[in-house]
Amino acid sequence: MENQRLKVHGEGLGGRNQHLALLMAKNSRSPRNYILSGGTDGTDGPTDAAGAVVDADTLSNSSLLNLNIDDYIQHFDAYHFFELAGG
Repeated sequence: MENQRLKVHGEGLGGRNQHLALLMAKNSRSPRNYILSGGTDGTDGPTDAAGAVVDADTLSNSSLLNLNIDDYIQHFDAYHFFELAGG
């Protein structure tokens, strides 16, 4: 299996698992869904996180904080999104 490469634009912070969790959070606004994306080696990009978890609290917090999920996706800045919203 060949590894897929992703061209990252912007100066955001995060890794592939955090970015995937953020993309899934955008498309899964149900409070009954739980999303976990993590690196089995304990790392995810140049961060201290191994990935991210999305639940109802994450989505609720992002709404309360008026976080624009599209901005975080566009700038590949999932780490800071989850730092604020939880996850």
